[in-house]
Amino acid sequence: MDQIVVLTKGAVSEVGTYEQLMATEGGAFAAFMREHAKQAVVEEGGDDNHEKTEAESEEKKKKKKVEMERQLSQKAAAAEKDVLIEEEKAEEGDVKMSVYLNYFKSLRVTWLAVLGLSWLAMQVAYVGTDLWLAIWSSDAVNVNSTSNSSSSAATSLRNERLAVYGVLGFSHNLLYLVGWIALAFGSAASSVTLHRQLLHRIMRSPMAFFDTTPLGRIINRFSKDLSTIDSRIRFALEGWVICLLQVFSLIIMIVIQIPLLAVVVVIVAILYYMIQVSGT
Repeated sequence: MDQIVVLTKGAVSEVGTYEQLMATEGGAFAAFMREHAKQAVVEEGGDDNHEKTEAESEEKKKKKKVEMERQLSQKAAAAEKDVLIEEEKAEEGDVKMSVYLNYFKSLRVTWLAVLGLSWLAMQVAYVGTDLWLAIWSSDAVNVNSTSNSSSSAATSLRNERLAVYGVLGFSHNLLYLVGWIALAFGSAASSVTLHRQLLHRIMRSPMAFFDTTPLGRIINRFSKDLSTIDSRIRFALEGWVICLLQVFSLIIMIVIQIPLLAVVVVIVAILYYMIQVSGT
């Protein structure tokens, strides 16, 4: 005969067969069995209302589902009205003068001075080369002279012209190299300075800035934008400075030869400025 062991609150309260335990008055096993029998009777008696209860339950589920969908749509609409991440906007129009000044400050005064002086002297050497060639080409050549003194004088003059021309050409190339080195070191110093300024401001930005700005947008400031400063702006600045010096040197040479042309240059400069201002 199988024995039934009854545990109450972690301790053995009764041990015996089914008949023995049911015959025990006030026993835990007998009370449990009587309660279970009552629940079974209630469930059997409620079979007639089972289909009705199930239908009501399905109706409640449908209503709950509709209510949840309505709440989700309301939350989605509210989220669209109050977007957390702001859309990135690109600046349009001319670059402000403060941006140029900030970049020139980051180039360091030393490198900027070396760059300006070396390329200014380079342009002077370039103009001097042209002028020296003009003087050299205007020298008179006496092809009928057969004396030794005339021949030696012509040779000495040729050597002098050639030496000066060589010095001017070498100075032009050397000064260009010095200016380019100054620009390279100045650009590197500018990149370091701007990176530190950017990092300083990013690290001290409020949490609202990081909530409304995607991480990729912040990384682009440190990668793509700084790469543009390192690679593109340096060459653009080089071309701009050399072109500006060449234009000014040509204007000065022309005005020296034809002084009245200075009036025309002033008028053209004023018209050009007015066109630029009206265009912006």
